[in-house]
Amino acid sequence: MDRLRITVLDMQPIDPPVGGGRLRLMGLYSGMSDEVDVTYVGSFDWRGPEYREIRLSDNLTEIDVPLSEAHFAAHDALAKELGKGCIDSAFPLQGQLSVDLINRACVEAKKADAVIFSHPWLFPFVAPELEPERQLVVYDSQNCEGKLKEQLLDNGSAAARRICEAVIRSEYELCRAADLILACSEEDKAAFIELYGVVPDKILLVPNGVFTSRVLPPEAAEKAKLKEKLDISSQAVCFIGSEYDPNYEAAQLILEVAETLPRYQFVILGGVGERLKREKVPHSPNVRITGFLEEDEKTDYLRACDLALNPMLSGSGTNIKMFDYMAAGLPIVATDIGARGIENTNGRVYQLCGHEAAEIAEAVDGLLQNPERLAFLGMGGRREAELCYSWETISRHLGETLKREYLRKKNRKEKVLMVSTYPPERCGIGRYAQQQAAYLRNQGAQVDILAIRGNGDAHCAFTSVEDILSLRDYKTRYDRIIIQYHASFFYAGCETVERIRRHKAFAKVLADNPNIELVCHEITFPAEDEELGISAEEAAFEMLSVRDKWLSAGHILFHTEKEKNLFCEKLGLSEDDGRLELVPPNKYYVPECSLTKAEARQQLDIPENACVFLCIGFIQPHKAFDEAAAAFSKLQDPDKRLYIVGSLRYVTDDTLAYLEKLQAFSGKNNVTVIDSFVSDEAFDAWIIACDCVLVPYREIWSSGVLGRAKMLGKPCIVRNAGGLAEQLGSGDILFEEYEELPDILKNFDPRKA
Repeated sequence: MDRLRITVLDMQPIDPPVGGGRLRLMGLYSGMSDEVDVTYVGSFDWRGPEYREIRLSDNLTEIDVPLSEAHFAAHDALAKELGKGCIDSAFPLQGQLSVDLINRACVEAKKADAVIFSHPWLFPFVAPELEPERQLVVYDSQNCEGKLKEQLLDNGSAAARRICEAVIRSEYELCRAADLILACSEEDKAAFIELYGVVPDKILLVPNGVFTSRVLPPEAAEKAKLKEKLDISSQAVCFIGSEYDPNYEAAQLILEVAETLPRYQFVILGGVGERLKREKVPHSPNVRITGFLEEDEKTDYLRACDLALNPMLSGSGTNIKMFDYMAAGLPIVATDIGARGIENTNGRVYQLCGHEAAEIAEAVDGLLQNPERLAFLGMGGRREAELCYSWETISRHLGETLKREYLRKKNRKEKVLMVSTYPPERCGIGRYAQQQAAYLRNQGAQVDILAIRGNGDAHCAFTSVEDILSLRDYKTRYDRIIIQYHASFFYAGCETVERIRRHKAFAKVLADNPNIELVCHEITFPAEDEELGISAEEAAFEMLSVRDKWLSAGHILFHTEKEKNLFCEKLGLSEDDGRLELVPPNKYYVPECSLTKAEARQQLDIPENACVFLCIGFIQPHKAFDEAAAAFSKLQDPDKRLYIVGSLRYVTDDTLAYLEKLQAFSGKNNVTVIDSFVSDEAFDAWIIACDCVLVPYREIWSSGVLGRAKMLGKPCIVRNAGGLAEQLGSGDILFEEYEELPDILKNFDPRKA
């Protein structure tokens, strides 16, 4: 496609990027790909600066148009009535006074393919100029403003009410108009759904972050030099904050903490210090208040300090300061509000504390006296910042997402590459890929197949690191790459060292292309295995590269909640991670047979009036068809029959022995085993012909057989393995132990099913 033209609108400048809002703007929009041009239109919320236009990166231009004097005068009068400044929140009421800003915002919006509102302030004035049929409209929310402004401004006055109502009205209208809403945290996403009734699928989690390539942990000698340069003689605790009410509240709490811990130095960095100085807030001698700092000065302080504090008591979204701390390798003590939205599995990123000064002081003192814990948190935070919160990665991923969403809205035929086994290869995943490809083609997409085995437009066996890295060659040729992921496709026969090399190759491919989707089929994790000679240490080491691989992925799909939750538990991820999605196993299924039940029975030579149970699919030991046959043999009921239908997927000594075991049941007690490959049409015909599908699997996460049975309206008897219970309906039977099966089969009545 041609270069995507994006216009981002707000009423603050970006440069210099100080404070959470400006940092997010710089982080999100300065690192998009070469195929994206971003024009930012903002202003200054103080008198004095003149119009400017500056280039911030290869793809980001900033235009700032000053507010009018009439606007400042109107704000001063309203702020006096309210008792505090409100120039941003009151913009929906007063923005028409800054004609030059509104006009320039409208001009740049008209040029764009995608218009992004960072805050809802300018939306009421630009909305009439938008072309929703042509343009992608996006709300990049830094908070749920309606909820936050009521917390911060609503003091019961008429002025506060007018402002809050205008904020809520503007944000509500923007949420309705937007094709996509970017939220910083799950909390904000929930607030949009609750407050404005936003459809959840419309909201994309895009976390705040940090430029991890610019903020680096210091070596010990470097830290010592910085301490000397900044005249820090003792262990030092820092806090960063802009001049924002929740930061001021936290800074006052830190002053209380510092008074009880005189042996440590406390450094309060940033604009919040200007307010502390202006209001002449008293503090103990071990507190240093810097006021506003240039970025390199701030970084020096972060790298010189020994611990970071974030004792926030109010606010919304995630705190960008947390990512600065993490990137600098600083151990962190934070309240639940300060750490909101940042995963902390096994306490590896930060230490939580209470909201009272005494609780915070106890946490700070205890941590500073525990060098091992300090080092653990510092390294854990840095690693998490690199993997999950790097602006360099987040910006690139967002650019790809916006391009994809824009193309979808334009109804341009999406180009998709499907990586999978594929028919005629006898593989359930290959059949799933074929069905998904057909579904996408019906939606208007062009789908090409990169076949691991089977038919395809191209072929790759993925037997080496080089094969995996070759996926990078397809990045610019396709809008989306879908990988049907099963470990056996990419790691079969590999020793630990080779598996790690392939994990690292995947991590490179996934980090480079956020438009890759991984559809998970039976994920496995490294584990100690004496038979294979894998030690616990080897498994733990491999797990690090496994985690890096999955954290590099932009979109991961699962078929059951249980599998997704185990994935999160193993990798230490939040179950609310916005990259993870549930897709029903039968989403892409369509019936392959139009026979009636009577016609299907006649075709398959099944007695018309028998009660028929069916086990169908590739014959493999883990499917436990033998348990179904053994249970059925105990019935001695001439009116009930069991058919086991399928063929071996892999021919080995073990599978041949298993097939022989099944065949020993055939022809006795109304059990029939049919060892034959089943076509798609015949597969559905067997399901249509039966009264009940048996799924007695020993282990599995989801089942295509169960999905097809539910699509065709058949009741099922299913063992509670993996996530199978999530596929069941009200008329199905779930059992735990094979000893239960004889009674279940005996009592099953097709007339009541």
